[in-house]
Amino acid sequence: MRKRFASLTPAQLRVFEQVAINQDGGHHPSTLKALERRGMIESYQERWSDKFPGSITRYMVPLPVHIAWCEWCAEQAADMVE
Repeated sequence: MRKRFASLTPAQLRVFEQVAINQDGGHHPSTLKALERRGMIESYQERWSDKFPGSITRYMVPLPVHIAWCEWCAEQAADMVE
């Protein structure tokens, strides 16, 4: 799993980090799709409200991936200290 983070492009890593902290709006669709194909994020539909018809696509990081990302970040920080 950790190799998956190191192999992300800078744009993919930025978008992944934003989705991981619930900032999933306004990202380029192709970057989101690439992360979704790799299993790094998942999409779901969220209804606007009962008053307005329609829904939007939202993105989230699955918990096992989020845990692995936290471990990877800790390793990167530890390498900086050494």
